[in-house]
Amino acid sequence: MVKLSVLGSSSKGNCYLFEESCSCLVVEAGVKLTEVKKALNYNVSKICGCIITHEHKDHSRYVGEYLQNGIKCYTSEGTIEALGIDSMYLQGIAPLKAFDIEGWRILPFETRH
Repeated sequence: MVKLSVLGSSSKGNCYLFEESCSCLVVEAGVKLTEVKKALNYNVSKICGCIITHEHKDHSRYVGEYLQNGIKCYTSEGTIEALGIDSMYLQGIAPLKAFDIEGWRILPFETRH
């Protein structure tokens, strides 16, 4: 069973944890990594990756913190360009091309904000 934890869902910051017994997929990097660590009882080895939907700061403000800690982050090429970050842990994804993150099946799609 997947547990959903909402660490932030507002213009102050967004972050959602999809957690199973052995892994956790983070969606949005809008809250500090320390908050994610607290929510996971400091078991950061569970984090298999972080998906960032777009470059607005309430969704991406702390992406650098995640990357510096070796957490792979996935987002669109447009978001990577807008963020201006170059990291081996930041991976571009294409809409409607499914991919896996350690057992999680992801199907990105285009949206308008």
